[in-house]
Amino acid sequence: MIPPARMSLKARFIAVLGLLLALFLGSMLWLQTLSKAAIGDVLESTRVDREQLLDRVLTLIGASLQTFAVDYSLWDDMIAFSRKPEKAWAAVNLDASLPTFNAVGAWVFNAEGKMVYAVANLPHAEPDIVSLFDHADVQALTRRSRTPHFFMETPVGVVEVRGAPLQPSNDYDRQSPPQGWFFVARRWDEKFLATLAHLNESEVRLTRPGESPGFQSHPVKLLVQHTLRDYRGDPVRVLHLDYHVEKLHSILTADVEELTLFVVYGVVTIGLVMIALFHWVLRPLNLVSESLAQEQPTSILPLIGRRDEFGRVARLIQTSAEQRFSLQSMLEDRARLGRDLHDSVIQTIYACGMGVMSARMTVRSDPAGAEKMLEQIGRQFNDVIHELRGFITGLEPDTLRHRTFREAVRAVVANLDSLHRTRTELHLDDAVSTRLTAHQQINILHILRESISNALRHGGATRLHVSLKAVENAAVFEVADNGRGFDPELEARRAKGKGLANLTERAKDLAAQLTIESAPGNNTRIRLTIPLSRPSL
Repeated sequence: MIPPARMSLKARFIAVLGLLLALFLGSMLWLQTLSKAAIGDVLESTRVDREQLLDRVLTLIGASLQTFAVDYSLWDDMIAFSRKPEKAWAAVNLDASLPTFNAVGAWVFNAEGKMVYAVANLPHAEPDIVSLFDHADVQALTRRSRTPHFFMETPVGVVEVRGAPLQPSNDYDRQSPPQGWFFVARRWDEKFLATLAHLNESEVRLTRPGESPGFQSHPVKLLVQHTLRDYRGDPVRVLHLDYHVEKLHSILTADVEELTLFVVYGVVTIGLVMIALFHWVLRPLNLVSESLAQEQPTSILPLIGRRDEFGRVARLIQTSAEQRFSLQSMLEDRARLGRDLHDSVIQTIYACGMGVMSARMTVRSDPAGAEKMLEQIGRQFNDVIHELRGFITGLEPDTLRHRTFREAVRAVVANLDSLHRTRTELHLDDAVSTRLTAHQQINILHILRESISNALRHGGATRLHVSLKAVENAAVFEVADNGRGFDPELEARRAKGKGLANLTERAKDLAAQLTIESAPGNNTRIRLTIPLSRPSL
């Protein structure tokens, strides 16, 4: 019997060490593969998030242009203007509105497709764009959609165009045949692209189809594209966004350094590496992955104070979360500012515009009355300027600063009565108003202004009834009119304007119940029920 070959301790040690080293290297390669896969998942997840963010930003920025086209096209006065254009009416209602909606041009066509009015909001040194459309263009533009949205090459660069058919004010579901068309345009200039870059935290380039954006090369980068198409669906320009994903680059660099270090010192430190592997690599990676999956920096808090690569990654993740929260807050602030401007400044401007038209109609028959109305309009414009200054400095409008709630309500109603010859009855319980907070009173005034504006503009109301009373432990604020009424459910589904949406948001902010009772041809009643805190004894 032949004895088994004997292996020296050194050979066995070398063999075991080689096996452990091979297992170690295999494990490191496996971990490297997992790390790259995790980075790939993070990169793909980031790409999806960035694409969604870009869509939200474009929707938010484009909302004002869409509102301009939709609101102004659903208007009896606009139909009348398309049939018989008057420059004075256009100057007040169209020309003056272009800066408000950041638009550079507007076009009005009659039912036959003939352009009856065009205006541009550009410096005198820049080329004119009012002649972009003709009869054939309008037929082509509206063939694919009744509310076209497209982009065009113009002498002043790329512009975004939105359009809508002219239809009666009470045709909320837009079922009637178009009685004309209204188009508005916004320029995608360098200032607009800079805003996109700021909101998306990226570098932005706008190129022609097929052209390279010319971004600088980076080790780890993320590109997002968005094609701008014309009314035929053909690409006009391509929007490129370049995100530098520096935190992923740090992970890749750290992995290469760690792998090289472990290979060189693996033979003498194999035991320590096996123990340290969990604490120095696997656990931090798991915390980073968990934090990225949850989109919360809570999991990586133990890594924040570390000075190694994972500490830097943890701090980058924390910074990214803070920036994401800051961006969300900024978007919410923009939405709130838009809602406040719509419910206060815009409604007052609408009222002034209607007052100007009323004064114009009575200037010959009642010059004194017309002059009085114009003086009142002038005071309202001064109030609008004062409110805008308040918004610019980040302050709430000081409607209630030197007035009681009853006086503030009377001021709103008196302004409207003087401009539109309406008759308003007030029944306000002062004891209830004193139990309302300043925040509640301001929101109620916004709701009052919005409700009365809608009653006058869309309902043709001549009589209003405003009341505030206590029902059990709640304040009930009501605005009723004798106008034409509407279908609240249908209006909510249409979601064309911001009026009902703003009322709903303000009621939600007050933890109040909003009830709208109306039907076509059957008046309108808006009721707001606000819970009251129990009075102190």
